[in-house]
Amino acid sequence: MKKYYIGPLISIITILLIIFLTEVILRINKYRIETKLTLQSSWSGGVETQNVEGLQGYELVPNMTYRMGEHDFRIGDDGVRLDNFNDEKSKKILFIGDSVTFGVVNDQQETIPAQFEVSLREKGHNIDVINGGVFGYNIIQEKERFDFLYPKYDPEVVVWQVMNNDFFMERLLSNNKGGLNVFKVQSAPILNIFSLPLRIHTYLLNSAFYVWMVKGVQAGYGKIDNESSYQVKQMSPFLLNLIIDSKSAIRKAHKQITREGKKLIFLLAAPRIRTEDDKFLAKTIRELCEELGIIFLEIDFEKIGYKESDVMGDYMHHTNAKGSKIVAEYLMNTFEENKLLKQ
Repeated sequence: MKKYYIGPLISIITILLIIFLTEVILRINKYRIETKLTLQSSWSGGVETQNVEGLQGYELVPNMTYRMGEHDFRIGDDGVRLDNFNDEKSKKILFIGDSVTFGVVNDQQETIPAQFEVSLREKGHNIDVINGGVFGYNIIQEKERFDFLYPKYDPEVVVWQVMNNDFFMERLLSNNKGGLNVFKVQSAPILNIFSLPLRIHTYLLNSAFYVWMVKGVQAGYGKIDNESSYQVKQMSPFLLNLIIDSKSAIRKAHKQITREGKKLIFLLAAPRIRTEDDKFLAKTIRELCEELGIIFLEIDFEKIGYKESDVMGDYMHHTNAKGSKIVAEYLMNTFEENKLLKQ
């Protein structure tokens, strides 16, 4: 009797051996699968971070100065990018956000918060603007940052800037004995494209081979790519929960701000609000702002007559000096129209 199972068995062993060797090779080459929150260097500009407990994951190392390429980065006492305050007793406006607020392609004075402060002082307002932006943060992490900075500076207004990937930039997918695992796919989540049970999908994310394979499928299949991921039917339940948690974080911050008689503004500035991610974020934030009575300033540069190359400093849609100034001007108009500035 022929042993028909020999051929399939050899095939299975060969496949497993290939998977094992691929896993080893990927790990030897330090394939991007990390067991703690770290950043892609292209986002950080060389600015140092340090890990912290909780959902915030990491923060900027305080009291540091950098010269990276053409740009200067100075980080203050509280890990925020700002100049020394002119007057500790002056009124404050706090910016919360990601790399756009931080200004990864801007000199110190070219960031949106810095240019907004200039606009305020030109109008006669002695108000200090705090740049609480941290590159790579998502909405949940930004809320953690808010919890630290808001009581310290007691701002009159909080400007919360969002970008189309802020629902999933840092995905805290699983808790590994107290350590948070982060699995990056540029600015998009690793989708559960095989529709596996979430527990199995999350477990397999510990495998460099699995992550590498899924990334390949995402990049190769037009409907599952790194630039349009919100609308994919195979979106993982975890990502959906992350969006729900993001909304909850916004509601909690709004409740605290309004309870103290202060104001919250949401800001979205994009070269054009056209992709599915852009539309999804804008729609979600807009609806939440309408529900809560929050001012939402939505700037579509294309609609107001600017080319992307004129206002963006890189392909990741970070505003250059000109773009930041335009945003600051629109913010100034919004503040005046809503009578948010008190002498």
